[in-house]
Amino acid sequence: MDSNSLPIVAALKQRMRWLTARQNVIAENVANADTPGYRPRRLKEQSFKDLLTNQTAMTGGGGASLKRTSGQHMRIGGGDMDRSPRQFKAREVADERPNGNGVTLEDELVSMAETQIEYQTMLNVYRKHHAILRTALGRQK
Repeated sequence: MDSNSLPIVAALKQRMRWLTARQNVIAENVANADTPGYRPRRLKEQSFKDLLTNQTAMTGGGGASLKRTSGQHMRIGGGDMDRSPRQFKAREVADERPNGNGVTLEDELVSMAETQIEYQTMLNVYRKHHAILRTALGRQK
C-alpha cells in the first residue's frame, strides 16, 4: 500500500499545495506594492468541509456526514461556528494610496507569516505520520 493513497496524506498534500499557491499570491502582492492601481489578490480560503468531501470522493466514499447523537453536541451549520477563526478586516477605500494601489505591506507580511507557520505545521504532521507508519512496519529509519 502506497502512503500517498491514505486520505490523511492526500489531505496534507492538498493543504500544502494551497499554502504554496497562497505564498505565491502574497509574493505577487508585495512585488506590486508600488504599481499604480494594483489591487491585492487573495485566494479563496479552503474549508474543512470541502477538504473532507473531496477526500471521501477520492477514496470512493459517498461523502461523510456528521450526526448529532446527543443534545450536548454542537449543532452543525449554525451560529458562530460557521465563521473562520481568522477573518481579515475588510479593506476600505480609504486604505488605498493616492496612486490607487491597495497593497498594505503590513497585512501582506502578516499573511506571509501565518502561511509559513501553517506550512511548517502541515510538514510536521506529515513527518510524524510517516514516522508512525515506519514504527508500525517495524522500521526505525
